[in-house]
Amino acid sequence: MTPAPITALPASLVEGHLAWRGVGFEQDRELYARLASEGQRPPTLLVQCSDSRVDGVALFGAAPGDLFAVRNVANLVPPAEARDGISAAIAYAVGVLGVGHIVVLGHSGCGGVAACADLCAGQDLGDPMITEWVSHLRPAWEGAGAADPVALGHEAVRLSLRNLLGYPAVAEAVDRGALVLHGAWIDIASGTLHAIDDDGAFAPV
Repeated sequence: MTPAPITALPASLVEGHLAWRGVGFEQDRELYARLASEGQRPPTLLVQCSDSRVDGVALFGAAPGDLFAVRNVANLVPPAEARDGISAAIAYAVGVLGVGHIVVLGHSGCGGVAACADLCAGQDLGDPMITEWVSHLRPAWEGAGAADPVALGHEAVRLSLRNLLGYPAVAEAVDRGALVLHGAWIDIASGTLHAIDDDGAFAPV
């Protein structure tokens, strides 16, 4: 197999890093030193989309060490039997880090959610890996349909929360009151965060 070509970082990323190191890192130097020496103990696991427009750290005002973040297409928690990288992250967050909260964060205009709607409507997505991944969202589409992309996005978050309870470590921690599950959805244009309330509905916070 021919090795993949590897080149230097893009100049824009290098410049961004140097700017952060000169300002952001210097401002929080003591925090980073403590995190490096003591390790991490984040209280929350955040499952969010890979979408470049959504930054859970920024929208929750989190600091380094606050969030154990997992990003993937459509902020999806697949069924436990999938045993993939998401499953491993959940197992580590709950079993090793002992997080007390898991937040599944959806967002408006999600391409993964739209791809699920297209797939379930009979369209060929072309790429088998994308097809296999978003097919995990089919139960959400069956529950909400494709007419309202916001409703489908909300239902996708609910589906991931239901899937989380299929992970034995998660279910056990929830049962003993050591772990709480949360669902949220951000409207990118307005910046308004919607969270699942006690009735299971999404409402602005």
